[in-house]
Amino acid sequence: MADPNEIDVVIYHGGTVELQAVAPRLIAVELAKFFPALKLAERGRFVMMNELAAKVLAGVKVTTIRFVRGGLDFPGAASLPLFEVRIANLHDDAIWVADLRISRVVYKRVVDLTEEDVRNDGRANLVELLETMQNFYGDISADDILSIYEFSVLPR
Repeated sequence: MADPNEIDVVIYHGGTVELQAVAPRLIAVELAKFFPALKLAERGRFVMMNELAAKVLAGVKVTTIRFVRGGLDFPGAASLPLFEVRIANLHDDAIWVADLRISRVVYKRVVDLTEEDVRNDGRANLVELLETMQNFYGDISADDILSIYEFSVLPR
């Protein structure tokens, strides 16, 4: 990827569609073509539990998997801030820890998750990942679409 303001996008939807070097503002346009029934939400930051943020900083966690019930999210920019919290869903005390450069976003169904997805998310196995997602997001079906953000930590 030549332009640091562009992101590669992969959409699994009745086959694989790979779009290279897409400006973040155009990702929503592409998603609307494939998923017209889903609402689209622009992501402006990442918030993670402090244990997960530590894995990001250590280079163990190089992706984050996100779910929006009835929708999909997409990055508002090619670099987004990462904040950590000590209590889940309590963002008032979120502390900035780093900026993340998003290199790729993959959209796929829960049932299509791979062991590589699990490893890149810093999890031990698929069962652990799915249990964590269920605890955080509530019921998720095998056909729900996830957003998988691949990133690197930008130097401070």
